Amino acid sequence: MEASVARIAQGLAAFQGFPRDAGRDRKGRSMRPSTLRVGTYNLLDGGGDRLSTQMTALRAMDLDLVALQEVKDGSRDDHALECSIANELGMQTLLAPSASHQCHLVLAWKPDKLRRVRYSPDAAEGNFHHTLQRVEFVIPDTDEPLTVLNTHLDPFSGDDRESEARWLTEYAAPGRRTLLLGDLNTIGADDPEPDWSTLPGHLRSRHLLCRDDGTLGPTDRRAIRLLVGAGFVDPFADLPLSRNTVGHWDEQEDGIPRRSDYILGAGLAFRAAGVIDNQMVCRLSDHLPAYAVVEIHG
Repeated sequence: MEASVARIAQGLAAFQGFPRDAGRDRKGRSMRPSTLRVGTYNLLDGGGDRLSTQMTALRAMDLDLVALQEVKDGSRDDHALECSIANELGMQTLLAPSASHQCHLVLAWKPDKLRRVRYSPDAAEGNFHHTLQRVEFVIPDTDEPLTVLNTHLDPFSGDDRESEARWLTEYAAPGRRTLLLGDLNTIGADDPEPDWSTLPGHLRSRHLLCRDDGTLGPTDRRAIRLLVGAGFVDPFADLPLSRNTVGHWDEQEDGIPRRSDYILGAGLAFRAAGVIDNQMVCRLSDHLPAYAVVEIHG
């Protein structure tokens, strides 16, 4: 286990050098912007026998907040899976039931870094393929508000992803402070066009623009471009291709390396971002965990 943690930690160099505790004024308030280490991770069918090692990987990342997708059957047996995740991570958790395939969402956070104020497990009122989990937090050190969204956009339809993105753009309005995390099932707004030629024909309509005559065009980027156009910042946009989070999994037909998992921000500053990509983590899910270091200014 120690060797596994060491291998995970090799991918975390971007976290080094960011102080955990800032100086304080005479009233005990932080004298620097609040810094949060955040992540997102699709577990693949609830993790199964991979879950314990997945939680080891997340603990090694030393996150303050993490958004999880595909927490399958997470509400069964009195929320046993959710409780297991909370115990493994040593965090508080909230589960949002999915409307499809039991692919529930879980948001986990450290209570000394974030204080929950309000919660909605379905902030889009049933209009998402899965759901839109929204938690309103306050930063304890500064009393600054922060809205956190966790979602899993429709994997089957670009039209639905575009519609879902329209529910999210309002959270990038001026004056708002928002983190949007999750599996958005799209490549980046300006990522290089993947080579879809090796993708089986019956899967291509999930990812490509569908023309009126039924033929397929390039990658459907409408959802992510709506979000970036609304004001969300994508800290991964300028990273090299190591930002890819899917395409490494041998046990699936869809093996096109690309991005699918995102941490977007509005009213925030990013100090670092990356993807944990090593041999061990590649065996844990068809998605890789992504992380970012976020600054919240007063």
